[in-house]
Amino acid sequence: MLPSFHRIVTPGSMQTMDFRPDRTNIHVSAANIVERITQG
Repeated sequence: MLPSFHRIVTPGSMQTMDFRPDRTNIHVSAANIVERITQG
């Protein structure tokens, strides 16, 4: 189950640069494989 505040970041996707300490960022590859997870 994903946290309430999250976003999936894909290659080439646009995203805001605001910092939200309660947000989890899930970075995935073009093959939809999770590469890293960051907070903010």
